[in-house]
Amino acid sequence: MKNYNWKQNLTTAIITILVTVIGGMALYYIQFRKPKLEYSYDKILPFEGSEENLNIYHISIRNSGNEVSKEVISHISIEPANIKSYQITSKTLISYTDTLIDNKIELKIKSLNPEESTKISILGVSNSSFPNEPTIKLRADGVNGEISNSDLKLDTNEPEMLFSLLTLTAVSVSFFFLVFKRVVSNVIDKEGKHHDEQNEVLAYLCGIHGIDKQADRYLKLNRKTSYWSEMDRLTSLGINSKNKDVAEKFKFVLIDLLDYAKMANTSKGIGYYNLARIEKYLGNEKNSEEYQDKAKEFIPKLLDKRIKLDPIFS
Repeated sequence: MKNYNWKQNLTTAIITILVTVIGGMALYYIQFRKPKLEYSYDKILPFEGSEENLNIYHISIRNSGNEVSKEVISHISIEPANIKSYQITSKTLISYTDTLIDNKIELKIKSLNPEESTKISILGVSNSSFPNEPTIKLRADGVNGEISNSDLKLDTNEPEMLFSLLTLTAVSVSFFFLVFKRVVSNVIDKEGKHHDEQNEVLAYLCGIHGIDKQADRYLKLNRKTSYWSEMDRLTSLGINSKNKDVAEKFKFVLIDLLDYAKMANTSKGIGYYNLARIEKYLGNEKNSEEYQDKAKEFIPKLLDKRIKLDPIFS
């Protein structure tokens, strides 16, 4: 009986799969190489002061395509509210200029690489109301920006697109078996930190602390969210509820999130800052100071700016 050389056949099968997958991905990349500008936003519940009302908006601009976006320009306003202050941050070195004219932010970015993004945090002030969403106009050289949850449409006038999609579908089963084990094993990192989809992690933590409404919201989100903006939002929900029991629940969500999820150091700093806010609201001065010290390890300059702007630390 002839021996079955399983090692040789397995090696041949893996090489065949790799060639098919790489070929299909290369074809897709070549045919659909283009920039794609997207934006998303989050609005934090307003803080009602004795003389004026405050609100925070977080806006993210991202090149979700596979080619550099050049000469990106965006106009942002929150009328009828006024822009009191704003800050622009990015995880990478991005060359930009910004101006505030006639209550409108004009942001010009020289270029955005694929998957590169920038975030604009706006502190709004109003004597009446705030808009549910900021007004955002976004474009670049040869491309217009669109909101990140807009539907993707197949252009039936481009048979190359259909061919590429069919090619990718054909190799997807092989590709799935090749990477499935690695993907599953990477859900938990070496430190035991979870790094799955952020909205799913937030839904889990809100659920175990009995905040069902927020858990449902995260599960229904049709766009990506970020830990740092959601920690801002959840903290404001807890404080603005005027209910210390509710604030305590949101506090424990943040504590567990920092312990459970893998996140960037900047997000950790934002998390500790928000815990300091909640503890300050609850009257726990010592705990608040301890969390401020932890936040300072990650975001010293940003922490100083936030504390100066935050009415709860006045």
